[in-house]
Amino acid sequence: MVRLGDLLSVGERWSGNPLGQTEPGHFPEELVVTAIDDRPHFIINQLANGSYTYDGYLYQLWEILAQQLGLRYRIQPLLNGGGYGYLDPNGTWTGLVGELAAGRADVALSWLTYRVDRAAVVHFVDAVPVERDQYAFSVAGGSETGRGLDSDAVAALLRPLDAAVWWTLLAFLLIVSALLHVVVRYSRPGAETRRTVSEMTWGSCLFLSFMTLVGQGWERTPRSLAARLVTLSSWMLGFLIYCSYTATLTSRLTVSDVSRPISSLREFSEQPGWTFAMEPGLGILNDWRSSDDAVERELYWRAVSGEGFVAINLTTDTVHVTTQSHVMTFIAINRLSFVLGNEACKLVPLLDYVPPKTNTYLAISKRHKKLKKALNKLLLKMNQAGTSVYSRS
Repeated sequence: MVRLGDLLSVGERWSGNPLGQTEPGHFPEELVVTAIDDRPHFIINQLANGSYTYDGYLYQLWEILAQQLGLRYRIQPLLNGGGYGYLDPNGTWTGLVGELAAGRADVALSWLTYRVDRAAVVHFVDAVPVERDQYAFSVAGGSETGRGLDSDAVAALLRPLDAAVWWTLLAFLLIVSALLHVVVRYSRPGAETRRTVSEMTWGSCLFLSFMTLVGQGWERTPRSLAARLVTLSSWMLGFLIYCSYTATLTSRLTVSDVSRPISSLREFSEQPGWTFAMEPGLGILNDWRSSDDAVERELYWRAVSGEGFVAINLTTDTVHVTTQSHVMTFIAINRLSFVLGNEACKLVPLLDYVPPKTNTYLAISKRHKKLKKALNKLLLKMNQAGTSVYSRS
């Protein structure tokens, strides 16, 4: 993520074009910069007289870039709710991507996810990412419940170790017990007492090997060196397994579970009364539009038709609908956390699988190849100079 403090300090250090690579006036055309209120990246505030003021990470970054490249520009905020941009049912690009594709704007100050379909109509300033996003489906979770003494809790006793480890331990018990029995029985004369030899049958050796895994002592131990080496090896492995198992088991049994009212997209589609919520103009709508999955196609038509759908605006009260019951949301949880604070903790992931993070970039019109090259070069210089253009955390 762009760090505001870093950008302000860099702006002071770089005043006067210290890079010396691009003189003011190199891009004489006045650029039209479009943006949406996308906090904290770009913030739009409307004054009483109808004019606008701007702030945010990307606004500060753009001021530095424009100063270094000698750009003239005017900001034209996009206020029609088009969002980032996707293909509508008529095949027309909406939102910020639509403004660039139609030639109504030259630069989009936002963090747009790179997509092949978008790259066909706009240029991504892709030398340095602006942000990394991670969108996923979320629902409002139920009450926290601790683990009771039920069948699931009993089954949890086996989960700290993988099945392959359990089979290996079983083989270990059989091998060690057989080896201990053979060593005691066939040791040199006088090495073991007759009572030890008679009592340490294969069954008792198997039981003794098991006792090493659960940390229990032996009533009788062999005296021969070979038998004691086998015993010591058994105790060392048993100690390691015991520590690993108990630590993992404790962490599993003490974690509270938050129940989910539904656990799949299929359940969302089949149960009545559920609402879908997301920000307008996300690029994934293009994938859902032509998806082989009927539920994903349903999500697309909900978004474009408005039936059973809420368009989330992070600057209005619509954002609070995400924490209500019977609402499934598709959003990056860190964006909700910025607006809702601790209230966002009410949401839990719908699916067990969490998609990987993806890079996002500034975007410009296809008409400005030279500007893309200049912006990429300058962003790389800033990155090499030690300015954090985005955070990997």
